[in-house]
Amino acid sequence: MLEVSHYEKTLAITEFKAHALQILADVAKTKEPVVVTKRGKALA
Repeated sequence: MLEVSHYEKTLAITEFKAHALQILADVAKTKEPVVVTKRGKALA
């Protein structure tokens, strides 16, 4: 049986804050998850 893994996009909170509207539009369009991190630890 093959294992299928998906890759999540990871963004620092500062990058997310700077580009939030575009990131959210991309997520809505692609349905690909984005992990927002602070100091390398996932926040959302």
